[in-house]
Amino acid sequence: LIASLHLPAQRAARRFLARLHAANLDARLVSGTRSYGEQNLLYRRGRFGNPAPRVTNARGGQSNHNFAIAWDIGIFVGGAYVPNDPAPYRRAAELGLESGLEWGGDWKSFQDLPHYQLAVGRPTAAIRASFEAGQAYC
Repeated sequence: LIASLHLPAQRAARRFLARLHAANLDARLVSGTRSYGEQNLLYRRGRFGNPAPRVTNARGGQSNHNFAIAWDIGIFVGGAYVPNDPAPYRRAAELGLESGLEWGGDWKSFQDLPHYQLAVGRPTAAIRASFEAGQAYC
């Protein structure tokens, strides 16, 4: 999954995970780059009669996952995935955040505790426009 990210995001994700592992927190990348179609499938969760919980407010083209600069982590304890306990995800942010990264747990409207992304200083719409035009955006 790390290999699906842009090189700057790969480097940031590797440093991030190394800090967590050094602190004995078993965190793994569980999602990297997504197509617009994959993002739209996630957006449908919890909407349009789908009973699953909502996991994103972003449609295809509205998520930095679509542009290879965002990733999600999973926390594991004793080899078992721990998706619903916010405490280890908050600890991961305390241990792993560095300058140049943004954490979805800091978002006000929809907190996304497993989410991290490069802080590129541009809104997603501008990133999307550059991406779709084949221009550099990070």
